[in-house]
Amino acid sequence: HDPVRPSVRDTIQRVERAGIKTIIVTGDHLGTAESIARDVGLLISENSTIDAASLVKLSDEEFVHRLSSLRVIARVTPLDKVRIVLALQSSGEIVAMTGDGVNDAPSIKQADVGIAMGSGTEVAQSVADLVLLDDNFETIAAAVDEGRQIMSNVRKVIVYLLSTVMDELILIAGSLIVGVALPLNALQILWVNFFSDSFPAVAFAFERGIGPLQSDPSRRTQLFDPLMNFLILVVGLSSSALLLALYLALLYYGYDEDLVKTFIFACFGSYTIFVAFSVRSLEKNILSYSPFSNIYLVAGIGIGIALMLAAIYAPSLQSILDTVALPP
Repeated sequence: HDPVRPSVRDTIQRVERAGIKTIIVTGDHLGTAESIARDVGLLISENSTIDAASLVKLSDEEFVHRLSSLRVIARVTPLDKVRIVLALQSSGEIVAMTGDGVNDAPSIKQADVGIAMGSGTEVAQSVADLVLLDDNFETIAAAVDEGRQIMSNVRKVIVYLLSTVMDELILIAGSLIVGVALPLNALQILWVNFFSDSFPAVAFAFERGIGPLQSDPSRRTQLFDPLMNFLILVVGLSSSALLLALYLALLYYGYDEDLVKTFIFACFGSYTIFVAFSVRSLEKNILSYSPFSNIYLVAGIGIGIALMLAAIYAPSLQSILDTVALPP
């Protein structure tokens, strides 16, 4: 049999922990496939292997039921491979199929992610979504890692930006309901959203902090999940309620209205900048990781702070944004 790469065993264990199930589907003899499965660390039992002769005897319903325990399927034909992919998809799985020959092309095309070997046939490569130039299983794991990192970063940006929008909605709506002057004008909101907040949001694209391959596999296909919805609502509602209470209290105690509005603008803008540190991880407490390890985020926050200071203290911007210099 073909020798197994030394690193494959560790890689398969790693993807298994991340919620990715590996099944060996081969035209080889069942004994050969079982031997390879043991070499790469797959747990093999009597119920976890099957060959094509037994496979054809199973109805589609019986086959879907057996799939949850199968790890090796041997002596398969091209049509058997397509049936396997369809059965997995019908049970709600997202399927990646690897192969290198002409006989693999139909199942590669049917899979959600078709993966062809770089050393394989042109037919297999032409229908594939990915071509492994190094024929290495580790490259698949690396691709999943990158994809989950991208999805994780997109979630962070959405939580960061939408929680800020919640701040604005509650703060403005609350002021209208109470019947006081609006604490923020349109230009101030635009200044925070399009200038101060933009640089930290862009910096999340360079986030590499949390190991995404080990993340909760149940969330791998969801953009909005209960945790994200909770964070957007709670972060937005709690901070905006505090700002609204602070605004009303300062007006009640007779502080100058222009000074109070500038103060609320400064609070709103600086809060939305600094909350980016905690949004670096949506699952972990901020004390469990270094908030300063993403140098791009630190730089983005620094630029955001500089823009907020300019909006409050630069005379040219004061006249545009209707701000006044805040005393110490």
